[in-house]
Amino acid sequence: MTTTAPPAVHAATQYALDVQSGAVVAGPWVRLAAERHLRDLDRQDTDGFPYIFDAERADKVIRFFRFVRFYEGPRAGEPFTLEPFQVFIVASLFGWVRPDGRRRFTTGYVEQGKGNGKTPMAAVLGLYMLMADGEAGAQVYNVATKYDQAMLSFRAAHAFAESSPELSPRLIIDKTNIAHAKTNSFMRPIGNRVSGQSGPIPSCTIADEIHEMKDPDVLNMQRRGTKSRWQALTMEFTNAGEGEEGIAWEHHTKSIKVVQGVLEDEQWFGFVAGLDEGDNFFSDESCWPKANPGIGTILPWEYVRAQVKEGLEILSARNNVLRLNGCVWTATHTAWLDLEAFDRGRTDRADFAALVADATRAYGGVDLSETIAMTAYVEGWRLPAVAAKSIDEEEDTEAVRGLGRVAVRAHFFLPENGILEREQRDGVPYFAWSQEGHITLTPGDVVDYEFIRKRLEDSATDGITQIGFDPWHARDLISRMEAGGSPVVEVPQSFTMLSDPCKQLERLIAAGWLLWEDNPVLRWHASNAVAKRDPNGNIKPDKSDPRAFIDGISALVTMLALMLRDPGEEPYSFEIDYLDM
Repeated sequence: MTTTAPPAVHAATQYALDVQSGAVVAGPWVRLAAERHLRDLDRQDTDGFPYIFDAERADKVIRFFRFVRFYEGPRAGEPFTLEPFQVFIVASLFGWVRPDGRRRFTTGYVEQGKGNGKTPMAAVLGLYMLMADGEAGAQVYNVATKYDQAMLSFRAAHAFAESSPELSPRLIIDKTNIAHAKTNSFMRPIGNRVSGQSGPIPSCTIADEIHEMKDPDVLNMQRRGTKSRWQALTMEFTNAGEGEEGIAWEHHTKSIKVVQGVLEDEQWFGFVAGLDEGDNFFSDESCWPKANPGIGTILPWEYVRAQVKEGLEILSARNNVLRLNGCVWTATHTAWLDLEAFDRGRTDRADFAALVADATRAYGGVDLSETIAMTAYVEGWRLPAVAAKSIDEEEDTEAVRGLGRVAVRAHFFLPENGILEREQRDGVPYFAWSQEGHITLTPGDVVDYEFIRKRLEDSATDGITQIGFDPWHARDLISRMEAGGSPVVEVPQSFTMLSDPCKQLERLIAAGWLLWEDNPVLRWHASNAVAKRDPNGNIKPDKSDPRAFIDGISALVTMLALMLRDPGEEPYSFEIDYLDM
């Protein structure tokens, strides 16, 4: 008796089965995407579902990856081997076809944690669409709102093309264009609208990091141009974003609704990595693969551990870690400073005066307003360290040992005229605070820079070592103070200048080593403070919202910037190393 082996299960289907069985840890929406794939396999060629899964079409694309060589890192020179979750994505996009042979999916939305290989995979798929999709005159575009952002994904394709011996002889590779002469096709970045009536006619659009895409016009323009293409494909790749608005949030939501079956769109493919409700990304490593399907292969566990550790230690980094590494969509603006911890440093005026009576090194930071807004001036003193009382305090002490304790006193200035109207507009008791001595009212309708100059010069005479200014809008005041012999220092409000003092501020607050003279205005500003972060993890106060009212914290950070750069005098050491708290 002759028996035949059952047909081999395609790798994409095997991934779906492994997700379904729990052999592969996956988040809720990837589980639903796997269920959709398996359900659709059962529905092939049935009434109302005309699509079939063509394994050969899928494998053609998967084989193309093997001709591509990595161009950097420990795998440089090795062929691009897809991980199982990547096989599932690629095979789904290219294997499902219509009765006439066209691809089923016209849009693919892929959302996963940072570092899971989405940009390299997108780059290679773009090269496939350029060279091997069978489209004559193919136009492949890397798109973003800004041209520089579009260039990021294009550069990856450019580097893959140059470093792959099987590809480079077949391509004409220029700085901003990759051409395949055999099919009269090209690949190039595009970052804004094409003027005139004849825009691009894309066969493939690759939108990487669409959570950064504030303006959807360029993507909409691409979609309009696909009408004359046989089987145009738009591929979107992203991390989770901020705020429940924008094209990325819309497509994130649609992808979830499609895999849930709430919304029917047979031409939309969604692979949305993410956590289950109740998962704690900061305390449970077992949930990490849900947001990071490439963890352990593409993405080292150690990298995620380091990111989680930073999120636990630095409050301003926490939301970024959740968003980039945990695939959690976060609020657009989130509190930066831990107000409960900040309050532990509140000190009444009498105790504060005694605290700084013998301090010898003092610094000042100014946030100078324009016209009618509030000006803040913060003085700071370095104090001796104190002995730790517990293990936790020992760790906190270690983190800030180079700086010791810091005592700060804040002064605020507002124009006197119009103070009651300002109270009604902002809902803040400015006049009462001025009566209590927390705000100084200056003469006139606008900021009196001469009044403030005299106050700052008096402060310098009383022992302030340096006074830091943002040079923007303060050149004239700085010049006059310098002419008078005041120790003025320019402190540009850049990430490079402010990131270290911002992070040190967080540590001082967490350790209970920031002691501040009781002032409700400073506390109000601390509650409002929002931090801005650049791609390298540097932070600075976010002053983009003119009604955020964070002047006191901005002045405090400017003061700390001086404190961290002054070598100081014995017995204080100023060598700060950011050890783990």
